[in-house]
Formats: sequence, structure tokens, C-alpha cells
Amino acid sequence: MSGSDIRKKLNIERKLNGIVDNKFESRKKAEKEPMSIAVKSVITLIVTIAVLGFLFIVLHYSEALSVRYESVINYFYLLQNWIMELPKKWLIVLSLFGVYFFKAYVPLLPLSAVCVIAGAFCPYWELSLLVNMAGLSMGFALKYFSGKKNGDGFVQNALKKNDNVKMALEIGGLGGYGMLFVFRLFPIFPINFVSRLYGTNKDIHFWFYMLVSLAGIFPRVFVYTYLGREIFDPFSSQFISLLIILAAATGISTFIINIVFYIKKNRNKSLSEESDG
Repeated sequence: MSGSDIRKKLNIERKLNGIVDNKFESRKKAEKEPMSIAVKSVITLIVTIAVLGFLFIVLHYSEALSVRYESVINYFYLLQNWIMELPKKWLIVLSLFGVYFFKAYVPLLPLSAVCVIAGAFCPYWELSLLVNMAGLSMGFALKYFSGKKNGDGFVQNALKKNDNVKMALEIGGLGGYGMLFVFRLFPIFPINFVSRLYGTNKDIHFWFYMLVSLAGIFPRVFVYTYLGREIFDPFSSQFISLLIILAAATGISTFIINIVFYIKKNRNKSLSEESDG
């Protein structure tokens, strides 16, 4: 056997070994994924129950806490009055749009924080809600066209980094406005990532995409913004009740989504084992 034949044989063996190793690793990963999802579900449920329990205790003692920390609450009221008396309030609105523009490219601040800031610093609650929705619209559009420009190459690379979106697409499929509504409704899915993802889909019309996106995200933006208005009285029943609503909605929705993912993973695993058998 010549030297070239030996090298060819060795290369073939390496490729075959690589295929076997990849299949083995994929199978091991598939076996671990349902368990990791189950663990996430249990942790999510425990944390949600603990947070809700704490908030209900705070709600029960809210009047006593308001009396105990009256000086702190008075400071918050002074801060609120100072904000209301600021000249050139349009600068606040312009600054908030700047934050949303920055957030579209460097998502350091979560949506909840930006909405709460707008609710706290805008002179009128209706204006703060409008600013939040307009700022989000700008972010949705920017990332949509960014995805349209980058094309399908972005999808293949990005889906490897986001298991939640990947699993949701496996269940619901990409292209439906219903799945887009789900992505916007639940905070477990990243906003910018989903916007770019839908920008790569040629079947998605921009204005329908914007309408569905705003409709899906409106409920939590509404609550976040109203939370910002009540933040100056952190021991009030309204503020604590809003926190309870947020904690319950976030925890329960995340738990349900993880359960759906768990069922889907187990079903895929069973089908894979049947096909291998």
C-alpha cells in the first residue's frame, strides 16, 4: 500500500470517528436537555413562590412599614415634586428616546427598568406610556431592518445561542404572527433578537410585524410604566400589588413555557430513540 493510500485511509477513519463522536455527543446532550429544563422549571416555581410569599407579607404590613420609613417616603415625595417642577420637560422625553436608541444596539438596561424610569420621570403618566411605546417602536424597526440586511446567516448562528427561541420556533414555527405575539408577550424571549429574527423572514410584512409586536408587548409595558408612577410610595398597596402581579405573571408564564419545552424535548427524544431502534 502506497503512502497516499495510507493517508486517505487515515483521513476516512478520522471522519468516521468524528461522525460517531458527534452522534454520541448529540445523544448525550439530548438526554441532558429535558432534565435541565425540568430543573429550571422547579427552580422557577420555587423562586416565584418565595417572592410572592415575601411580597404578600410586605403587603400585609404595608401601613406599619409606611409609618416606620416615613422619612424615606417623604424624600421620595420631594423627589417627585422636583421632577414635576423641572423646566424644559421635553429634554426628559428626548433623553428617554436616546436611552431607547442606545438600548436597541447595547441592551444593557432591561425593558422593565427603562419603562419604570419613564414612568417616574415623565410629568404625565399618559405621556410616559406613549414615550415607552414610541421608543419600543423605534427599537423594533431598527432591529427588524438590521435582520433584513444581515439575512439568513444571522439566524443560523444566533439560534445556537438562544435555546428558548430555538425551541419555541420548533414548536410554533417561524413566519406566523401568532408566534410573534407570544414572543412579545412573555419576557423570557429577548426583544432585539426576535426583531432581527423576523427581519430575515421575507413573508413578514413590516407594518403587520409592528402592529403585532406592539399589541403583544403592551400589557407588560403598561404595568411597568404604572409601576414607575407608584415608585415614589414603595410601601403603598398599589405599588406592592403591581409587584405581585409582575412576579406572578413572569414566574407562572416562565414555568408554563419550560413545561411545554420539557414535553417537546421528551417527545423528540422518544421519536429519536424509535427511529434509531
